[in-house]
Amino acid sequence: MLVFIELFFASRSRGADFASIFYFDAGAFVALVGIYPSGTRPRVFASTRFYAQSSLASVAVGTALLAGRWRKLSVVLLLPGLSLVLLGYLAELTVNWPSVA
Repeated sequence: MLVFIELFFASRSRGADFASIFYFDAGAFVALVGIYPSGTRPRVFASTRFYAQSSLASVAVGTALLAGRWRKLSVVLLLPGLSLVLLGYLAELTVNWPSVA
């Protein structure tokens, strides 16, 4: 968790500040995934929230870098963040996964 707080203090723009908050939130939910036993409703919620927050954080960092001078790196972060939602939905429709992961 200290890494995300350090990321907040090291950021140089408001967009990076915003993204670091998403990463901090995702870190808190991945910690909850480790606490709750498998197959329970709180674990499903925590893991779903972790995946959503991680994707949002990737998009937020990519957007913040796009506004700066790191254009190639921003594309590397934006594409997975945006495509994970679509790929997850397509996997659910075709494979019918029994768990969130």
